[in-house]
Amino acid sequence: LATQPAVYVQDQFSNLTTSNATINATVGTGAWTLDGTTSLAAVSGTATFTNLTATANQFITGATIQFTSEGLTSVTSTSFNIPVPMVYYSTGNGSPSDLNLWKTNRDGTGTSPVNFSTGDIFTIQNGSTLTTTATWIVGGNGSKIIIEEGGTLIADHAITVASGTIFQIDNGGRYIHNNVGSFATTIMAGTEIFATNSTVIFKNWNTTGPDVSEWGNVEFDVPITTNLSGAIQFSGKLSLIKGNLVIKSTSNREIRLTSALNVDLLVMGNYNQTGGTLNLSNGAGIANLEIKGNFTKSNGTITTGTNVSK
Repeated sequence: LATQPAVYVQDQFSNLTTSNATINATVGTGAWTLDGTTSLAAVSGTATFTNLTATANQFITGATIQFTSEGLTSVTSTSFNIPVPMVYYSTGNGSPSDLNLWKTNRDGTGTSPVNFSTGDIFTIQNGSTLTTTATWIVGGNGSKIIIEEGGTLIADHAITVASGTIFQIDNGGRYIHNNVGSFATTIMAGTEIFATNSTVIFKNWNTTGPDVSEWGNVEFDVPITTNLSGAIQFSGKLSLIKGNLVIKSTSNREIRLTSALNVDLLVMGNYNQTGGTLNLSNGAGIANLEIKGNFTKSNGTITTGTNVSK
C-alpha cells in the first residue's frame, strides 16, 4: 500500500488512550488478498502498520480494510483501488536490470517495463539465464520475481526487494547466490515460495543466514578461492528441506545450523556431501538432523555433538 494505515484506540470521548491492544487487519470490501504484518500491537494507543500489501487478479475499485480488536468497536478504512500488476517475461540471457530484456509476451513481443518499482511481476522463463551486473532493485505493491522451470537467476550482486515482494522458485528453477549482501535486506527480505524441486545454490554468503524455514533443494558450492568472512549461521531458522541437501565446498568456513536455539532439520530427500564443513551446533543449542532419503558422504566434515538420524 502506498499509504500505510494507522489505527487509533480512543475512549468514548474520542480521546487517544494508552492502550496496547492488538489490532487485526482483514479484507473489508472486495475480492482481493491482504498480506504483510496484519496483526499489530498498539503503542500508547496507536497501531501504525508498515508493510501491508494488496493484490488482486483483476482491477478492484472501492476496496477497504477492516480493523478489529477484542472488546473494541471495529473500524473500516477509506476506500481505495487496486490495480492489476503487469506481468513481464525474460526474453533471453542477460542482466535482469536491463529493461529491454523484459516483454509482456512470452514470445518476446509486447512492451518493456518503464521501471522495476511499480509492483509488477517478473518471470524468468525456461532457457533464460539472467546474471546481475549491478544491484537489481524490485519493489512496489504486488511485485514478484518468479523463476520458472528451466530458468536461472544468478545474483553476483545484491538483488533488493521490498518487504511485500514475493520471491518464487518453481520446480526446476534455479537461483544461484553469489554475493555478501544481507539476506534480510536483499533477496530474502519479502516472502519466499520455494517448490519441492526448486534449487538454491550458495556460492557466497553473508554470515547471518536467511530467515527462511522451508526450502526445495539446497546446495553449497563455494569455490575454494573465495575468501569468506565467516561461517553462515542459520540460528535455528532452517527446519525443512523438501528436496536434497548437497554440500560440495564451503571454502575456508562452515555451515552452522544453530548456536543457542534448539532446531529440528528434516531433509525429505537425499544428503550428499563431497566436501566442506557442516557444523550442526557451535553452541548450547541442540540440532536434530533427520534425513528421509539416502545419506552419502565421500569427503568433508560433519561436526555433531548433537543428534543425527537416518
